[in-house]
Order: sequence, then C-alpha cells, then structure tokens
Amino acid sequence: PPQEKSLPEGPRFRPIPLSPGLLAFAYIGGFFAVQSFWAGAFAYAQGLSPQEVGRVLSGLNLASILGALGGGGLAARLGSGRALLLGMGLFGLGLLWASGGGNLGAAYALMGLGGGFNGLVLAHTATLFPHAPGRAMAGVNLLGVLGIFALQAGLGPAVEVLGYRGALLLLALLQGLGALPLLGLGLPARGRRG
Repeated sequence: PPQEKSLPEGPRFRPIPLSPGLLAFAYIGGFFAVQSFWAGAFAYAQGLSPQEVGRVLSGLNLASILGALGGGGLAARLGSGRALLLGMGLFGLGLLWASGGGNLGAAYALMGLGGGFNGLVLAHTATLFPHAPGRAMAGVNLLGVLGIFALQAGLGPAVEVLGYRGALLLLALLQGLGALPLLGLGLPARGRRG
C-alpha cells in the first residue's frame, strides 16, 4: 500500500513547492534560450564565419543529445537531484568559459552536455510530489516554458547593457541560484505539508 507521506525529505533540506519551478525557469529556460538563439548570436559577435558558427552549434546540439542519453543513467545511479546538479554545473561552466573568452567550441560542448540533462527536472519533480506528480510536473513545465521566453527576451537588454560576456555571466549566476535547493540551501518549508 502507498505510504502516507507528503514531500520526501532530502538529506539536508525539505524543498519548498516553488523550488523545482524556479529551477526549471533558470535551467530549462536558460538552456533553450541559449540553444535556440543566443548561442548563434554570440558566436557571430565573436567574429566566427557562418561555417564556423555552424560547426560550434552542431557541437552544442550533438553534446545535448549525449547529455540527454547519459542523464537518465546517471540519475538512476546518483539520484535525480545529484544528476541535475551535475548537469546544471556543466551548463554553468560552459557559460563561464564562454564569458571568459575560452575556446568557443569547447564552451558550447559543455553547455550542450550539461543542458541535455534538462529533462531530469520533471523526473525530479515527480519524486518531490509523489501524490500529485502530474499536477506538479505540469506547473513546473509551464515555468520552464515561461523561462525560455523570458530569458530569450531578457538577454537582449542584458547584452545591450553588459555586452555578450556580461549577459552570459549573468545567466551563469542564474543557474547557480536555481541550483541552490539541490545543494540543500533552499528555503525551509516551515512545517508546510502536502
């Protein structure tokens, strides 16, 4: 018979309901905003030729496929939270590498590899809300989609004010904030149940 539990507790924290939504906004939104538009724009701004841009974008997309394939296996071994943390870390590292002027092909490969883990957000959400996984995943997915649109649009003004490197650094910071609950630094649930 199913156990009468509300939210399962992690080793050091109990996630608040908004935690996976904020994670989805930052991570899913950030990755697809970069993959679908800003990676190409940044590459052109660095002076790459159309052929070179095509190569680095192909590398990003191929790496994202590898990340998607490997993420599930890692989640089975490490748990969805730890696997997500690894994916976000790789994606953030790629952003930092690109913003610091590192090799763009390698930076994009890291972004793609880490970003490919994004499907684990919904799997992780289901483990946090075992008695209403469908509703929880729908809400988290909605926040992820909103994040894509918000960050696609929001990076434009950020680029104008901070430049491309500053905007990528800001996006890397957002990944760190989104990952805080996975590190056990989320806000306490304050006794909330269900």
